[in-house]
Amino acid sequence: MSEVEWPLGILIVGIHRGDVDIVPNGSTQIKAGDYLVVESSESTYHSIGVSMRDLCHNKETSNQNG
Repeated sequence: MSEVEWPLGILIVGIHRGDVDIVPNGSTQIKAGDYLVVESSESTYHSIGVSMRDLCHNKETSNQNG
């Protein structure tokens, strides 16, 4: 998780993977199919949603290209 350039204003507080809930730390690996539990302020909610979608899209694109 520490290698990801997360949008400003968010805190990843959990990962739901299958039937397991994980409290992440800097060395936690995010895997395909994981659901992230994200905390943010109400004022940044919409911009963070766009940033997170862009982050996921860019990751998928880079995986396909290389």
